Amino acid sequence: MLEDPKALFQRNEQPSNSSSMSSSSFGIESTSTSPKNKITKPKQKRQGRKGKGNSYTRVMADRGLLPLTSTGEKCPIRIPPPPPIPFEELMKNIDQMELDLTSFNRLNPDISWKRRSLTISHLPHYDYLHQKEALVASTLRITPDQYLKAKHTLISAAKRYEQKSLPFRKSDAQKHLRIDVNKASKLWEFFTQVEWI
Repeated sequence: MLEDPKALFQRNEQPSNSSSMSSSSFGIESTSTSPKNKITKPKQKRQGRKGKGNSYTRVMADRGLLPLTSTGEKCPIRIPPPPPIPFEELMKNIDQMELDLTSFNRLNPDISWKRRSLTISHLPHYDYLHQKEALVASTLRITPDQYLKAKHTLISAAKRYEQKSLPFRKSDAQKHLRIDVNKASKLWEFFTQVEWI
């Protein structure tokens, strides 16, 4: 006589009380893990991500631009560009930094870029660049004017950060300059190599 299929299915679904012993009863741990036995922890939100260590906040604080909403929270605004300064005043500020140019004699800048170098010798203010600075500006395809402004902005910001005992990171440099972030990173690397930052 054939057995009812429902009864057969129910009997197979019930846990068997057979006399077979599990490996844990012998002190052996099972290495197989099934998805049912896996314990998952609830995901936690990262804390402190938008705090004082955030480069956006640090740059805003450096420029004195930390606006607050009526509830006391930070406003999500873009960092405005620094006010433009005349070229004569820019060069005067760079001269006052008293940068050590002897580092150019002992090292060659190790800066590379994905595209062909730009010819900048015919552009305004080219004569104000050191030969190796001109090479960096040409490699990164920026004008002498852009290079000099970036030089002043990054080095003066790095000195302000040092006075506040804060490290001047590559991400800070990227947010201070209004140029491509990869070019800002390369300038930060160059100024670090010549020990201006």
